[in-house]
Amino acid sequence: MIHLTSQNLSTKDIIQTVFSPLIGATCSPQAEEMCQKNNLTFAEMLQPFCRLTTDASFRDSSGTSVSLKGIRLNVCDVAWRPPQTVLARKMLNDAVTNVQCDKTRAISVDEATTFDIPFSEPWYEQWRETFLTVQFPADHEFTRHFLSCLIVLSSSDPNPLDSANQLTRKVQMMQNVTPPKLPKWFTQDPLNCYIMLHDGCSGDITKAQQAFESLKMTYGENKCFLLQINSLQGTPGECPDPWLRYLKRHARADPNVTENDSSSTPKSPQDSGVSMTMQMSTLETPPSGILIGEVVHHPLSPLQEHAGDISAMSTSTESLTSQPINPNVWAGEEHVDVPHGMCLAASDMENLRHLIQDYTLRALIPYIEKLVYALNESITTKKGVSRSLLTATKRWFVTNKPGTGNATQNAVVYTNESTELQTRKIGDLYFMFGHYGSAFQAYHQAKRDFNADSAWQYYAGALEMAALAAFMQGVASRKTYDYMEEAIVTYLNICKLPQFATRATILSVECLKVGRLYGEAAKQLIRMTTEDHIQYTIGRQAISLKKPEEASVPLSHLLRPSSLQSSVQQAVFLREYIQTHRALQASQENGNLLSISLPRIVQDRTRLLVTSQPPVTIPNMLPATNLTINTRLEHEAVWVKLEEMAAQMASKKPIMIFKPTRSLFTHETDNTTHPLAIHGEPIEISVTFENTIKIPIVFSDIHLLWRFKRSDTGEEMSNGHLFRGLIDGEADRTGMEGVISANVISTVNINEHEYKTILFKVTPKVTGMLHVTGIIGQLSAVTDPTCLWGKMDFERIPIRAKDPPVGDKAPEFDKRLDIQVLDPAPALCVSFGEMPQEVLAGEIIPVTVQMTNCGATALTDIYMSVEAPRWFLVSPERAELPLSVLRNYRDLSNENLSRDREARKQHVFRVYGIADDGKPLQPSETKAATFWIQIPHRKGSANCNVTYGRERQLGVDMSIKNLNQVHHPVMTEVYLHDLHLYSPENRLNAKKIVWAESPGQRSLVHENGGLKSTELVSFRCSLDAHKAAVATNQTPERFIEVQLSKVTLKATKAEEVKRLPSVQKVGSFLMKEETKYIKVMGSSGTSEEFNQIVANADRHMTLGVTWSAQISDNGANRRTAAGQHFVQLRHLYESNIAKRTLLDADFRIVDAVDEGNAEKTN
Repeated sequence: MIHLTSQNLSTKDIIQTVFSPLIGATCSPQAEEMCQKNNLTFAEMLQPFCRLTTDASFRDSSGTSVSLKGIRLNVCDVAWRPPQTVLARKMLNDAVTNVQCDKTRAISVDEATTFDIPFSEPWYEQWRETFLTVQFPADHEFTRHFLSCLIVLSSSDPNPLDSANQLTRKVQMMQNVTPPKLPKWFTQDPLNCYIMLHDGCSGDITKAQQAFESLKMTYGENKCFLLQINSLQGTPGECPDPWLRYLKRHARADPNVTENDSSSTPKSPQDSGVSMTMQMSTLETPPSGILIGEVVHHPLSPLQEHAGDISAMSTSTESLTSQPINPNVWAGEEHVDVPHGMCLAASDMENLRHLIQDYTLRALIPYIEKLVYALNESITTKKGVSRSLLTATKRWFVTNKPGTGNATQNAVVYTNESTELQTRKIGDLYFMFGHYGSAFQAYHQAKRDFNADSAWQYYAGALEMAALAAFMQGVASRKTYDYMEEAIVTYLNICKLPQFATRATILSVECLKVGRLYGEAAKQLIRMTTEDHIQYTIGRQAISLKKPEEASVPLSHLLRPSSLQSSVQQAVFLREYIQTHRALQASQENGNLLSISLPRIVQDRTRLLVTSQPPVTIPNMLPATNLTINTRLEHEAVWVKLEEMAAQMASKKPIMIFKPTRSLFTHETDNTTHPLAIHGEPIEISVTFENTIKIPIVFSDIHLLWRFKRSDTGEEMSNGHLFRGLIDGEADRTGMEGVISANVISTVNINEHEYKTILFKVTPKVTGMLHVTGIIGQLSAVTDPTCLWGKMDFERIPIRAKDPPVGDKAPEFDKRLDIQVLDPAPALCVSFGEMPQEVLAGEIIPVTVQMTNCGATALTDIYMSVEAPRWFLVSPERAELPLSVLRNYRDLSNENLSRDREARKQHVFRVYGIADDGKPLQPSETKAATFWIQIPHRKGSANCNVTYGRERQLGVDMSIKNLNQVHHPVMTEVYLHDLHLYSPENRLNAKKIVWAESPGQRSLVHENGGLKSTELVSFRCSLDAHKAAVATNQTPERFIEVQLSKVTLKATKAEEVKRLPSVQKVGSFLMKEETKYIKVMGSSGTSEEFNQIVANADRHMTLGVTWSAQISDNGANRRTAAGQHFVQLRHLYESNIAKRTLLDADFRIVDAVDEGNAEKTN
């Protein structure tokens, strides 16, 4: 038991008492009966005499004699158990509420208000003593583990030696139980000593001495002690009661409930998962429906992030009687008020004092000397073994701190024989016996070891004790004070052990007061209170003084996210907050609205989208998607590059510095410029709210607050006054809607700690500057309809500059909510014709595109920028020869070619312009166009055998297979129509085609059918040498035509085939295949690559196939698809052309949905 109150102890005495050696005691029934004659247990009887009155000494591991001055032993029953959570809370509450200071002094708040406050606060000493007493022993420290056990028997026992043996076996079972339970022991072989009590009035001293001699012969002379008590003859008289201050008043449980044996004792909080969350008293009378006991924690009670509900704390008799209490441990009120020591004479008290002296000098100190020596030898022996090369390297070179990125609370487990724990043990022994210099060295070494292992609970404990050892040694410094600060923070934030953080704070404050560091002491105490108790008290006091404005600040603080109060208590806080702010709002002049703390705007999640009118709905057309408010911006660089190329193409002169148009603004975008909105077009603002408390809330009638400055008149206006009750709200609201139109969110329910996002749509009706300043609405609890009007302002978020500020340059702020409204402008809405859901690789699909001007002014030109132009054919009538073909069409050596300009020609296409029909696209007018999309060829291998026979004739062997599987739900039948060869030196010979015999050949050639699933056709087509004639002033189409030859395999009248872009045109997918594309995305190509395209000839031939296919979905839906495949052949032009050549080409037709349903052409 720890006794600190009413003793006027210094700080060093307090620390020495808290960490005094713990000695257990157990008694035989006869010995206990002898002690109860004095209304005391044996442990209680020793309490006033446990401090040594003479100096002693012991030798440390080096043989140096260490002086012991004023050491006190902490003797308690081995059946002692810390109380469970419910009882511990009540004990702490009682320690505060039962101790008052009658002496007061007056203080004046103002001229009209005076308070009488207590002159001192004795409750704190009582609470501190109780808190330190009810703590569970832990495994990371050993100061609360029993060093020794006093086995007490009586000379009146029928067989004292047999009683001693029985008690020894009982204690040894406690010391060696597996798994370990309470009580905890310092070592597996603690010191057991034997005390024989002799009744001085009724006992036979001769018999007692004989029994004592037998005891010494059995257990050793230095471990056995004879104590005579109860020597007072006659009726006890009035005498001082030195035991009274050592006995505490605690609630007693049902006397019929007995203490369980050691096998069922409660475990420590770490073992059982029970957190010791304590509290003081109810802060207010709870309303109906709120449970008694749902109260704010006591200001110094430890809190835990995952602590159980405070409602578990109950003062009911039922909950308290369920807590078994050992009557030898916790004294009840009736046990405190009776007299004590009535049978003890002055000589008996002297005997008690000598017992402690003899036991300490003859038994305890020699045992400690041997224990210190053994631990030191073990540490020295194991030092090279436990610290391997890897561990030693880590401990010397790794700087690890709790709270850093790699510092997490891990489950480090040390054995009892580990060097780290033995170092901690030797430090605890030195500390408890006053050798503080050696204790500091041991703790310092232990903290380094624990830090290297990231064992943060052990680390915090070593820091705490190192700081206390330095203080007790008289060498406390700024560094050692920092040790204690770090220990508190580690206990609290990393280990989530608030009970140890609280203990460390209590002791640290005492040390700081000695060092006159009162400010730091106050900070540490306030941190442990979580401030809720103080804030609530200040708020209620301000309310009682009719000062709602001063009450609003602390009450607002109670609704912060870090509050750990229960949901019921937070409901009380919210009700007080709403009522106080309603009263404050009523007292404001003109009813000005106040800022409210709930819900909280999550500033980083605010998003703004400057958009256009939604696309016009057209039957059988799909509107083109645009950015949405929730669009992610990971592909923004692609869109910016496409926009830049389109802008440069449309501009009549080069754009020297391009600034992309930004529509979506988030915390990740560059918000140094104002968003640009268009008069009459919508603006979307996404706002995220957070409910920071544990009860659901309602936020209703939600409006945006804004300011606006007109560009035409310079007039400034705001909608804030609409909510102040100054003038007729409806009339003014109509006037405001003529400037800014915005929606109103009716109701949003936000659950505990939930994030909820709402969307506002704002439409400016005039030009100017719009500043969105905040949100306004009504706050209420789900269970209470009382509402509070209030506002929440958007913060001005500073933008972090990439470079350090120069001079007195003012910081820039985020401008995403400062919107510049521009004059009306055109707006393009695009819709696409429906496309098939399942397509074939290489299929060419015409897409109808309708373009509507949804803006307020005319549109003159429309350009389209494409990321992958190889697969898009836009405005084929305006197409130009690709650069790789143009170099063969005419001499480019003297032309001024620009890499960027040529790249733009590949990616940007003019879709519509005023030059087309002589007039722009007017508002609400629609134009239609057709684009062609070729589905990309899926990558695969194909064999194209080019042979050179005896007659020196070239030939191409081709194999075409329909890879569509029979079991596939979508069936395809493929028809081959035309074979094309684009080559300046060779032509296809239509008369020399040889077909190989196969099922596919019969279907395709003789049965007028197509290739069915899995069918294959193979044939050889001969090539004739041909020199294309290039004439002067030849048109590009003629240039292509003279190099192109065609063989018709099977004619068709299918419209899908007829609609395909002609391969003879400049605007064809053949020319797309021939184009060498200039890199513009990501890591762009070099100028050297561009120059090679212009200067170097790429000798090759391109083989193409035009095909169609019937696609059937189980016979229910049928459609005809058509497409083209191209393969470029380069190996033909090697010097040894007679050699058989294997070519790889991407040349197959596949189902875009299923890789297994494919057609492959060789």
